[in-house]
Amino acid sequence: MKQSFNLAIIGIIQIITAVIPQILIVRLTGVEESTDVFFASQTISSVISTILIPSLSSVWLHKLSSSVGSMIDWRVNLGKSLGQSLILSLVFLFFTLLFLKPLISFMFPGFSLPQRDQAILFIFIFLIQMIFMVLSSQLSNAMRSKGQFLLVEVITLISSILALVLTVIFLPTFGLTSIALIMLFKAFFTFSIQWHYVQYQRPLIFISLKDSYSWSLIKPTLSGSPIYKLAPIVDRYWLSFSPSGFITLFGLCNSLTTALLQLLQVSIVSPRTAMFGILLHKGEIVKYKKSLFNGLYILAALVGIYILILLILKGVFINLSVDLLKLRYSDAEILWVLSLIYTLYLFSSAAGAMWVSAFNVNHDTKTPVILGLISFFFSLITKALSFIYFGPFGLVFAISFYYLSSMILQFIVYERKFGSS
Repeated sequence: MKQSFNLAIIGIIQIITAVIPQILIVRLTGVEESTDVFFASQTISSVISTILIPSLSSVWLHKLSSSVGSMIDWRVNLGKSLGQSLILSLVFLFFTLLFLKPLISFMFPGFSLPQRDQAILFIFIFLIQMIFMVLSSQLSNAMRSKGQFLLVEVITLISSILALVLTVIFLPTFGLTSIALIMLFKAFFTFSIQWHYVQYQRPLIFISLKDSYSWSLIKPTLSGSPIYKLAPIVDRYWLSFSPSGFITLFGLCNSLTTALLQLLQVSIVSPRTAMFGILLHKGEIVKYKKSLFNGLYILAALVGIYILILLILKGVFINLSVDLLKLRYSDAEILWVLSLIYTLYLFSSAAGAMWVSAFNVNHDTKTPVILGLISFFFSLITKALSFIYFGPFGLVFAISFYYLSSMILQFIVYERKFGSS
């Protein structure tokens, strides 16, 4: 309980350090086409990260946790996880850059040619950032497997504070390009500090290439997840037809919600999922199930409280948005509505991460992928119809509903497959 409390406090500070740069961006650059491009350009690297990080973590988090008793085995597993991370990151980087221009044309058909040219620079910077983020995710797994949950978050917090200071210094003079470079620096700095704490374990590239068993476990998620992880690209495709500034407002809503999601993950989800493999390895099935469902109940309660706060303090939220972000009152109202709708995503994404981990520790990496594909193809229809008939707000609701339905489907299938075990 004390550890969760400390992680929550650090998470709250991280939210503050993550939100302040967004406030500065909107205050200094406004809600306009350039900010739309900046937020939209993060989509490709974000999608690649959401493909690679969960795929790698689904295998290596539990391998690292179960091998922590033998330092030699633990370091070999860490080296192989870094090796596979580097290989996959570079492969995705190569093919993304190879097809970047047609990809931008497909993703952002509503953007003008100058906007697309501006997006190319941002996307390149964010792709380099992605490599360090993927490597860092495996270092985080390694540290968490040794119980160093607080240290992982403290390092992230220090990086966030440093990035915030740099943002205050460089944003007014050098604009959004400086923010992209600062985000890259933050990822590199976080990786460097974490790498120091694992004694500079180098990626075992050739050994990881020969680890056919690990590749066989990663293969189901890698073969299927690139399809349903394209959901944000589908979202940005439709959002590119929205009125100027709406993508920025959606980006602000997404940043705030993602920061809250990170808080739930570091304080509730990660400590529990890191223990799932250990509990099952020891045969403590009752404790494992209790940890799983208690975590879900806590997530539901916390998100419920957040929804009540949004409803009760609607006026405060809107006035703060007007004062801090220099938004028009109508834009502040839009931001409030988006934040309220996106609470479905907040709960579903956090709970979904726990269900995916529950499948993984039962050596089932295929089922989450299959369920993700089913939800994704169904969402293509619902998102298109929602945008056509109800506009951008309908699309945002369809996005939230996609994550909610996916999480419910995971729960139903898990109970049928493993509920009685």
